[in-house]
Amino acid sequence: NVDARKGELQVRVTDENRKVLPGFDYSDCIPFQGDAVSHAVQWKKQSTESLAGQIIRLEFYLKNSNLYSFRATDNAN
Repeated sequence: NVDARKGELQVRVTDENRKVLPGFDYSDCIPFQGDAVSHAVQWKKQSTESLAGQIIRLEFYLKNSNLYSFRATDNAN
């Protein structure tokens, strides 16, 4: 649930030691600009399906935006 109408949201994925996973840095994330209660974050060349079974951290970059909640799922539903 994010309001990024006046800015943007990006997410990167790191391992448990905060090392960025290849293809999941902020620069790889497709920026979200808008207002949505259910938005699936996407990266340019990677899919979260490739992360199955790994311990990961999600790190959020917000520019002039408000993140109210997030939910991590194993699919886009």
